[in-house]
Amino acid sequence: MNYRTFSLITLVAIYSLIYFIPTCFADIYPLCPFTDTTIQDMIDAAEEGDTVLVAPGIYTGEGNRDISFHGKDIVLLSEDGPEHTKIDCEELGRGFHIYSGESADAVISGFTVINGFADNRGASIYISNSAPLIDNCYIFSGFSPNGGAGICLESSSSVIDSCYISGCYRRAIYSEYSNNLIINCLIQDNSSMNRGAGLYLYRTIVTVHDCVIADNIIDAWSGDAQGGGIYSYKSDIMVERCEITNNRCEGGSIASVEGGGIYCEERTAIISECLISDNSAEKGGGIFVDGNDYTCIASCDIRDNWTTRYYGGGMRLGYSSDVLITDCLVSGNYAVTQGGGLIVYYLGQLEIKGCTFIMNVAGEYGGGIRSENPDYGNCENIIVRNNIPDQIVGAPDIAWSNIENGWPGEGNIDEDPLFVAPEYGDYRLLWGSPCIDSGNPDSLDLDGTRSDMGAFSFDQSKELIVYLSPETGEIVPGETGQVKYTVCNSFPSEKSFGTAAGVRLPDGSLWPGNPLEEPFYTSIAPLSNLVSEFEYRVPMGWVPGTYSLATGVGYRGRVFDLDHFEFKVVEDSTDIR
Repeated sequence: MNYRTFSLITLVAIYSLIYFIPTCFADIYPLCPFTDTTIQDMIDAAEEGDTVLVAPGIYTGEGNRDISFHGKDIVLLSEDGPEHTKIDCEELGRGFHIYSGESADAVISGFTVINGFADNRGASIYISNSAPLIDNCYIFSGFSPNGGAGICLESSSSVIDSCYISGCYRRAIYSEYSNNLIINCLIQDNSSMNRGAGLYLYRTIVTVHDCVIADNIIDAWSGDAQGGGIYSYKSDIMVERCEITNNRCEGGSIASVEGGGIYCEERTAIISECLISDNSAEKGGGIFVDGNDYTCIASCDIRDNWTTRYYGGGMRLGYSSDVLITDCLVSGNYAVTQGGGLIVYYLGQLEIKGCTFIMNVAGEYGGGIRSENPDYGNCENIIVRNNIPDQIVGAPDIAWSNIENGWPGEGNIDEDPLFVAPEYGDYRLLWGSPCIDSGNPDSLDLDGTRSDMGAFSFDQSKELIVYLSPETGEIVPGETGQVKYTVCNSFPSEKSFGTAAGVRLPDGSLWPGNPLEEPFYTSIAPLSNLVSEFEYRVPMGWVPGTYSLATGVGYRGRVFDLDHFEFKVVEDSTDIR
């Protein structure tokens, strides 16, 4: 490895000793006018393995756009990060074009790219036949008519890490014939006329995890509007621990308007531990799957999605070979016609295990589940209740489940599940729930006991369990939030315990005002639940952001259980949506 470092910072320092020009010392330190050195000049002078360090500034003009590494594996790094180091393409070209076989040792880190333009694809960053790491970059206001206005990946194995892509038209990220990892990214407020306003994936392999894909919109006057958040065609995708929220597909009467959050057609999709909420389309407000070989939707919270015209408020799954839905909460979704929570049809094999369908609504029928697979489908350990106008329409094979108004099948019941706080959307189980140890006796939960019904199993290995159930997820400084506090004792003996609550700030540090209240000590009777409510007031000085409130139960030297929830502090009531 060559440890020489080329630095625009050094150039600025040398020249400023000779010429004192005050404008060079502004807050963002723009590139001084007394030198014609560009970012491309520094790259051209660098050798394999070098680091080119770029000073803060706004870089414009030839040599500061359409930047290429020319096949060299170098690191292009800003000194002060993307907030202070901007490449303004002035709608005259791209920010970066990497196409000469660069490997994963090539890095672009810490830049903002704005006003990129391409008459085909890749307005801001265009990568083909190469695999550079794109790290900690902000990309705003790119435009390309055929996609990838933020980042275009063709035959690439690039990693996109910790990037923010917003205001791009069309498509924030376009990937084809590639194998990519997209991690820790915020993809927000992008748009397209047809498919994939957030991510467009074509014949590619992609893992997307720990990302937020939000507020992206497709508005199609002709053609199809599909996949407001993610569009996948003939691709193998894995989406993990992501928030896919408030994405929309809209279109005229001749368009297919499908998959507000996620659209998958052909090949495979694994979607796990994701929040999929507040997305909308004419069909499949949250998720739309068509013709997949394999689909797995696991441990997801699918809530408050809706259709604007047809069916499948939460999910529409059809014409696919093998579908597994497991450990998911499907709640508060709405369909104009059928399948408020889920509609399935023409599936080769369907399994639904350990899920809760609750408070979903359909305008016609199938409020919880609409099934058109009478000869297929194996559903067990599920809870289907409080859906409107009905729970299930169709004839799926259901066993060991809790279905409102009953359902034929071995082990099925119709009883109040005893949720922790259904009024606050907390559908975990209280001790004493008839759903505990009532699932399929041939399957076990992680605690080694017989399986429970529903999306959330009750952990009987813990001496005590604590649940925090917030009334709201957003609050204004100076206002008070309400929290239901529940402790469950599943043991046949009285338990003494202490508890305290504390807050973490958006940067992850502990709030100096912790604990919220002084620790208190009490006891709980055997085989019982202790329920109370408390309030917390958000101080006036707290800045907008995501905070975490946590509590534990135990005694000195031993913690039985911990629980927490996140809440957003917003500036005023008009910001709450």
